[in-house]
Amino acid sequence: MNTSSSKRLYFRTLTQLRQWLNDTDAGRKLIADIAFDKCRECQARKAVLVVLHSDGWVECYGKEVDVRIVCKPHAATAEAGILAEEYLDRILPQRYADLYWPRLLRSATMCKKVTADDLLASEELMACLRELREWRL
Repeated sequence: MNTSSSKRLYFRTLTQLRQWLNDTDAGRKLIADIAFDKCRECQARKAVLVVLHSDGWVECYGKEVDVRIVCKPHAATAEAGILAEEYLDRILPQRYADLYWPRLLRSATMCKKVTADDLLASEELMACLRELREWRL
């Protein structure tokens, strides 16, 4: 990375840019500013946080929101999948059934169990990688 007197930054590689964005206060501020500008519509929506625990416990956090948690039955076949959908149709109150459409899905992910040892190993690996980067530069 080179800098000039006009405060412009030059990066030789994408890795250097990523490192600057992630490791400096100015880089993190730039990411936050861009995310805010791009997501003004998101800022107007109510925020909801869903926390999935490794034992299956689910917590939902938010202000002035009404949340319904349901468990869709496992379906190993296409026929079972249809039955699982019919089950949800029967148990969901109408105000929630009206939300259960693909176009209204806001986020989806797969969760896997993460232990404290996994986090520690990840932190140790990142520290080693940072040391290697510094040593190479």
